[in-house]
Amino acid sequence: MQERVSGDPAPFPAPLPLSRRELALALGVCALVVTLFLGRALFLGRYLSPADLLYDYYPWQAAAPAGWTGASNNLLSDSVYQ
Repeated sequence: MQERVSGDPAPFPAPLPLSRRELALALGVCALVVTLFLGRALFLGRYLSPADLLYDYYPWQAAAPAGWTGASNNLLSDSVYQ
């Protein structure tokens, strides 16, 4: 295997810079994905929180909605219990 001499070209060509149109399209797609994922929280005043974990404990047990069977995701307990 030969050592690379400073005058040799790079093994891979440098990537071409994005045009303004490509950059705008990429940003638009990212904004659309975020809006679809977080739209209810962003525009309807709702929020993402595992607060339903509290219904397992006193004094919140009395406030549990009718038909509540358990927390939707027990793995997200850190932010609730701190």
